[in-house]
This record gives sequence, C-alpha cells and structure tokens, in this order.
Amino acid sequence: MYNIADKYFLPRGYLSYSAMNDFYYNRKRFQDKYYRGIESPVTPELIFGKKIGELLEHGDESLAHISHGDVAEKRLDFKVDGIPILGYIDSFRTDDSFIFEFKTGKTPWTQGRVNKHFQLDVYSLGVEITEGKVNDECMLIWMETRKVEKKLEGRCSHASAYEIEFTGKVKEFTRTITKDDRAATYDKIVTIAQDISEDYTDWLSTQEKNQSRFVVKEGRGV
Repeated sequence: MYNIADKYFLPRGYLSYSAMNDFYYNRKRFQDKYYRGIESPVTPELIFGKKIGELLEHGDESLAHISHGDVAEKRLDFKVDGIPILGYIDSFRTDDSFIFEFKTGKTPWTQGRVNKHFQLDVYSLGVEITEGKVNDECMLIWMETRKVEKKLEGRCSHASAYEIEFTGKVKEFTRTITKDDRAATYDKIVTIAQDISEDYTDWLSTQEKNQSRFVVKEGRGV
C-alpha cells in the first residue's frame, strides 16, 4: 500500500493500462488482482501472445510480413502527476518513435475501435514523456486467430484445454494521436488514479468493518 505525494492511495503504488481498463470494465477482476492478490489464470491466449512477441523479436520468417519496429517489448516507465505508470509496447521503431501494438483473437478490430483504444493513448503519452518526442501516428495490427480444441483424456487445466493458431488474416489500422490528445490522456489518468484511490480506501474500510464484526461475533461465541 502506498501514498503517492499525499494525493493518491493505490494498492500497488503504480498503474498500468490493463489495471485502469479493468477498474472501469471489470471491477471484480481488478479487485481480485490488486486488492485480494488473486491472479487471473494463464490462458492459451496469453501464452500465444507472448510467443508471437518472441518470434517477432527474433525475426522469425513466419512473421516477416507483419509490420514491426526494431525494438520488441519496449518498457515504459514514466510518471503522471507523481503516479508511476508501467507498460510494454509490443514493438517500437526508434528512428521516428513509432508505436506498434499487436492484437490477436477471433473478434475483428475496426477503425472505430482502434480510435477509442486507450492503451494507444497511454503509450503515446509515455513515449513523449520518456523520449521527449513521439510520432503522432501509431499502428494497431490485428492478427486473426482461432481456437483448436485439444483431445486429452481426463480433466485438463484451463491453459491446456485448447490451443491458439493463426488463420492468416492480418489487418493494419493507423491512428493519429495529437499533443492535445496526450494532454487529455494525462488528465484522464489523474482522474482514474483518484477514482481508484477512493475505491481502494472504501474497500479497505469495508474489510476492516467486516473483520471487526467477525471478531465481536467470535468473542460472543466463546
């Protein structure tokens, strides 16, 4: 538990895009992971995504047709109003500070969805802060995948129930993120940090009250 600049109270002392996204769109998963310390199960999708990153990093010929930069898994570590923000850009082109984000899955991405994808805004802001400059244009590349069920005897874990494979369909989306957009992203991150701080404070207060009731109840039962 941390108190950042006496302004924010965050469970891990930092934020990431996935944490901010879960807070608004999957509150239970957010609270399980960041408040209760319950990690989400490793899925075939996560395993596949990591494998794709490794193949691109090593210049595998099977992915030679996929646009990418010269740096894979570029770490972003920057601050917004004193709040540490952590992230990893899938691929980064250093000569013009260009961001590539890779997405896999069955559900097609659209330009409208890309234009609203907050992860790109966060990364664009992060590059501007850490590098001193960032290309206003960035690219999201969707690689369609499908599930392949695995025939295994007996009960199998979630991670081994099926595998993921490419269908061969690839679609590239270019998006422009302006300096004004990055300024708005800065303000949005501050608002999110404030909302998480309030939620975490309320959650801890509820846990303390429940614990007190439990202690009183147990005491009466003795």
